[in-house]
Amino acid sequence: MHISRIDVHEVRNLRNATLDCHSLANIIYGQNGSGKTSLLEAIHLLGRGRSFRHRDLRLVVNHSAENLVVSASIESGKASRSNKLGVMRSRTGQCLPRGLMVRLSKRLLSLRR
Repeated sequence: MHISRIDVHEVRNLRNATLDCHSLANIIYGQNGSGKTSLLEAIHLLGRGRSFRHRDLRLVVNHSAENLVVSASIESGKASRSNKLGVMRSRTGQCLPRGLMVRLSKRLLSLRR
């Protein structure tokens, strides 16, 4: 099982980032402050629902945003089945209400086009 694609929105210094991942290995490199640890934190948030750096999710949401969104496509098994996984959190650290989640999902889809 591996992440084939990850979309990160408003996580720390990452405003909007989309990565297509290789199934075997991926190398993350860049200058200091370029978002390498923020990307790893977004992956951890996706899998565990919390940050590995802080208890307070207000510190994880980008300072100019109210919400963060991390979503991914997961490829599993030999049949190459793809599943979607995602997490949205508000600056208060709460899960977002369903109506707001639907509106944000539509907004994210429009950003991809």
